[in-house]
Amino acid sequence: MSYDLGLAYTTSSVPSTAEELKYAADFASKTRGDGLALPSTTWHGFFSWACHNHAVAMSEDGFNVLTSNGTTMNDALVQVLGFKGDTQAQPMSQTSGEPLAWVDDCAGWECGAGCRD
Repeated sequence: MSYDLGLAYTTSSVPSTAEELKYAADFASKTRGDGLALPSTTWHGFFSWACHNHAVAMSEDGFNVLTSNGTTMNDALVQVLGFKGDTQAQPMSQTSGEPLAWVDDCAGWECGAGCRD
């Protein structure tokens, strides 16, 4: 998300004008809405944090420290795959019927509580 947003700003990768902040808020809302509208079935889910960063999944902080609604990317993947500790179980969506989604629900710029370590 931050890469796309950076292309939309005129002065830097951080929105500063009212127009840029509105664009970022609209982009976040659309991302959240479209992601949650995806069908949630076994073996996939939707993970979206309200943070200003890009391509951090390959870093220790991005995968094991930063969170979306209190869940790290690693924890979400474990749930999607259906692992519990050292044993494999059924994927969460298969056992609970609940959608697999980890989404920050906040309004504002970089408002996710798990954006900072």
